[in-house]
Amino acid sequence: MRTSLRMTSAAAAALAATLVLGGCGSGDDGDQKPAAEETQNPGADPETGKQPGSVQGVWSTEADGEEFVLTVVADGVSLVRGGTHCTGRMMDGDKPTLDLTCPDGGGEDRASGTVESVDSEELEVAWNGGVTDTYVRVAEAPKDMPTDLGNLEDLLPQG
Repeated sequence: MRTSLRMTSAAAAALAATLVLGGCGSGDDGDQKPAAEETQNPGADPETGKQPGSVQGVWSTEADGEEFVLTVVADGVSLVRGGTHCTGRMMDGDKPTLDLTCPDGGGEDRASGTVESVDSEELEVAWNGGVTDTYVRVAEAPKDMPTDLGNLEDLLPQG
């Protein structure tokens, strides 16, 4: 478990650096605006009592026999599954949406998603491919983005 968390944290750090160094996806913004600040839901859920959470951070789930790592920093989004690494942007609207571009057309079933719910522990995303994934928070979003690859260790959880 400890090795798995380290591997996931290392992957998340690499993804965050990729977002900074490689830029984010492009596309028509339509009526939506990039989510420059954290997206939060006000107040606790009356049914579950869970506190609202931010979409910002590093999230993980397993689906279709693969591990998925979703990273959201500012309006940059990265989704890694197996050998596919999709990048893009989070757009604010009635519900935040994730708009990703995947290389060579791979991963298109999770190229566009809508945040259905988020709290301090879980993030639920309904994807264009008809599936809904529930992610578990692995790490908070970094406070400061790295300026070069030498700063990657600053993104890893301490301890």
